Amino acid sequence: MSVTSMKFITLMGDMDYFDEAILKYLSKYEIQLENALAELPNIRYAIPINAKNPYTDYVKMASALVPYVEGYKNPPPMSIEDAISVLSSAESDLKDYTEELNSLASEKAEALNITEQLRPLLSEDFRFEDLFNMKFITFRYGKIPLDSYKKLLNYVESSMSGEAIISQFFVDENNREYTYGMYFAPEFSHERADSIFSSLHFERIPLSDALQGTPKEEYEKAKETLERVEAELSNVESKKQYYIKTKDSSIASACKAVTIYDNAFNVRKYALTASSGSFSKRFAL
Repeated sequence: MSVTSMKFITLMGDMDYFDEAILKYLSKYEIQLENALAELPNIRYAIPINAKNPYTDYVKMASALVPYVEGYKNPPPMSIEDAISVLSSAESDLKDYTEELNSLASEKAEALNITEQLRPLLSEDFRFEDLFNMKFITFRYGKIPLDSYKKLLNYVESSMSGEAIISQFFVDENNREYTYGMYFAPEFSHERADSIFSSLHFERIPLSDALQGTPKEEYEKAKETLERVEAELSNVESKKQYYIKTKDSSIASACKAVTIYDNAFNVRKYALTASSGSFSKRFAL
């Protein structure tokens, strides 16, 4: 196996043309960069080049957009000015789509949660607005393990008859783990009721204040919301994918361009300039 000898070279030039020099002379070759401060000790007043990378934010934009254009392995070249414009526009447009999708997903999750909460109550005929408007009475809705439910029945008979605590649970023969229901207690003794049911592993399920009608009415309303939201999700996602399809080539080129310029700018950490004197407006690498 042959070993290729390496040569040490120094690149110097006007600081205003640093990026251009890197892109023209270094980016096309495999080069091992060395720290100029260590290798060029004879340059007077030598200091490292400290400058804020102007491409950092655009690289972050590109990183977020790359998954959408992974199919483009060798996109056509693009100027850095055009690349910044394309990325800024794409980020703004896709952000709007993403925010709308997230909002719809949140609405879907809420509707789905309501259907799950109300399914055990579908056979019950009461209105939620009546429960929420009760005075002097506190109620809790939730689930309790079947083993604890059996203990609850015994406890009700032996210990809760004088507690003024009323409970109602709905046993579902298809559910072998839990039974769902609610309990009621006067406001002055609700802490006592909460303590009793907590000891029986009752898990409270908070109900939305927006519920007003019967469990069946609210359940059907939530199902309608689910159908509407799922249709809207599909529509917005289709618009998003169409947008990406019409822009994917330019986005891929823009991502590549800012990556190239970012890498070129970061070469500065190996270079030096001078704090004063004739070399203060030049660089060495």
